[in-house]
This record gives sequence, structure tokens and C-alpha cells, in this order.
Amino acid sequence: MKKIKLFKKNENRSYKTTVFLTLSGYNLERYINQLSKQKIKIFSVKKNSLKDSIIEVSFFDEKRVEKFLKSKNIIVVSKKYNGFSKVINFFKFRYAILIGIFICFCFFVVASNYVLRIEVVGNERCSKEDIVKVLDDNGVKYFSPLNIKTNSEIEKIVIENFEEISMVSVVKKGSSIIINIKEKVLNDEYENLDKSQAVVAKEDGIITDIELIQGTALVKVGDVVKAGDILVAPFIIDSSGKQIPIQAKANIYANVWLNGSVTFESKKEITRRTGNHISERKMIFLNQEIVTTKVEIPYLQYELEIKEELLSDYLLPIKYITTTYFEVENVVVETDFESVKEEKIAEAKNLAKIRLKEGDNIVEENNLITEREGVFYIDYVITVLRNIA
Repeated sequence: MKKIKLFKKNENRSYKTTVFLTLSGYNLERYINQLSKQKIKIFSVKKNSLKDSIIEVSFFDEKRVEKFLKSKNIIVVSKKYNGFSKVINFFKFRYAILIGIFICFCFFVVASNYVLRIEVVGNERCSKEDIVKVLDDNGVKYFSPLNIKTNSEIEKIVIENFEEISMVSVVKKGSSIIINIKEKVLNDEYENLDKSQAVVAKEDGIITDIELIQGTALVKVGDVVKAGDILVAPFIIDSSGKQIPIQAKANIYANVWLNGSVTFESKKEITRRTGNHISERKMIFLNQEIVTTKVEIPYLQYELEIKEELLSDYLLPIKYITTTYFEVENVVVETDFESVKEEKIAEAKNLAKIRLKEGDNIVEENNLITEREGVFYIDYVITVLRNIA
């Protein structure tokens, strides 16, 4: 095997941006000299046989060399890239990867300046949704500039809007805002004795059962109470007769009445048409009346209807207007209550049922009908068992 060296061997050529071309053709030595005259540097030449050879040229001269050799009937059988040319060649036919990397880089640069995630840590009673909504109302929201508010400003917003929170710390990490909160410790029996409140009735009713948890009951089973009445006092009395403040707690059940009411008038005055009517007609051209049929209105009470008809909408806009006067009279119509009784009871019942709550236990249902001066009053009452404490 014969090897021709036109240049001194460079031990560091593996780091050069070169390409090895495996060639097939004759008279290679002559063509290499011609390439050298064109100022194309040939790093090395290896002659494998009379016809097959390998030459090393600069990556940036690859196309010129390949074009020249092709014109001399020298075939480039294969290529092997060396040094940094491997990287260049890899991306040469994979420009989409470069575009993707560039887009990702741009997105990273842009996105790192906007809020993509809000994380809340340490919350139990305060929901994350409520905190995020308050921040949103104050300009700190998803896709808003990351530094639109400082950490101290965000901490102030949260602590001012939530009484349950005693401490807030905010950290910005990447495109995320991490809110670490500490909620106030609630102890009704010890910390809030000065804020103790009595148990009061939320609705009117008759008490049926009392489950006293703590405090002093002021009512008993069978008592009738109204909304706002005190049911359990916020204290207990010890053996020495001294009142000790305590948070009043109890479940107090009562029969509560849900009422639905409607009225019905058996006699009602209505206005109706008698069947008599007269009509007046007129024709309008360019907002001017050109033909008019005037009539005298002989009725004391009447309703009118006006009908417009466009006879032409081109060069001659002509409208034909007919006004009809209908005689009306006031009459008293009497309706038998029995014919609508069931319908009115059902209507009152639906009004009462609207006031039902989930968990209500229906005890009894009644309806009451009274009549006064031709007007019927229908009341439907649903009695339910409900916790009114």
C-alpha cells in the first residue's frame, strides 16, 4: 500500500474542521496539484490502490473540491467529517432542530419573566382558590410580569385580606411564586373567651329537642321561640354560684313552619271589546298626507290598532295606514272558586316547598282557606324539623 504525503503531518489535525473524501478515479495526483493552484489546502492524501484514494480537505472547501473532482470523472464514494465539522454537518441537514432550540431558548427567556405557577403552602382553612383570586384582583396572576409586585407587596396583600393568616412569606423561583402561610391557631375554649357569644334562634319554631354541649340553656322543650331569641347563654355557673364565661354550643331542634300564600278573587272587573269598530285610512307620500278618510269616534272607551303597509319602496315611497278603533266596556266576571281550588292549593304548596332546605325532615303538611269580601286566601303550611341553633 502506497501513501503519498504532500504536507507535513499535523498531529492535531483531528481537531481541525476537515473532511475525509474517499475517491474512486485515475490520475488523482495531477488533479490534486490543480486544486493546490486554486489555493485549496490538501491536508493529507492516502493512496489505497491505483484507483482508490482518500484525501483530507477543509470542511469549507468540501463543495468546491467535490464539484471539481466530479468534472474530472472522480467519484466521491464516501465522506468522513473530522473535528468541529461533525457538529456543523449534523446541524446542516437538521436545521429544524436549531430552529426548535432557538424557539425554546426565546420562550425560556420570555417565560422566565412571567408568572406560570402560583403555589400556596401551609394553608388549611384558607383555600388556594381564594388566595389566587385575591392576588388576581390585585394584578398578580398567571402570565402577568413576574416582578409586577415585590415579595413584600404580595405578602401585604395576602395578610390584609385574610384574617385567619398570621404570617406570610413569598419566594419567587424561576417563573413560580411560592406563598408560604401560617394560619392563626384557634382555641375557642381558651383564646376566645372574651369573644364568647350566646346561641340564638335562627328561625321561629317550637322546640322539640335540646342537645346542650356547653353553656347554660335558657329554653326547654315545648317553648315557642322567635328568630333572634337567646337559646343558650355563654357561661356556666359553678358550685359557688359564680358565672364562668364559655363559648356557648348546642344543637337545638324545633318544628319550623314554611308558609306559601296565594289569593283569588271570585269577582273581577275586566275590560273587553264589544265587537263594534270603525276604521280610518290615509295615504302618505314623502311624509305628506295626500288621501285621508276621516271618521268620528262614537265610543266613550276604545282601543286602537294601527297597520302600516308600504305600497311602493322604489322611486315613489307611498305608505298606506289604517287605524281601527275598537269599542271596549268594563264588565264584572265571576269565577267559581271550587273550579280552581286544587290549582290554587298546588300553587301555594309550591311556594312553601321553595323554602325547604337539604336535610329538612317534613313532619306535617296542612292548608287553610279563608274568604273575605269575595277574596279567597289560600295558605299552605309545611312543618319541618330543623336545627335552629
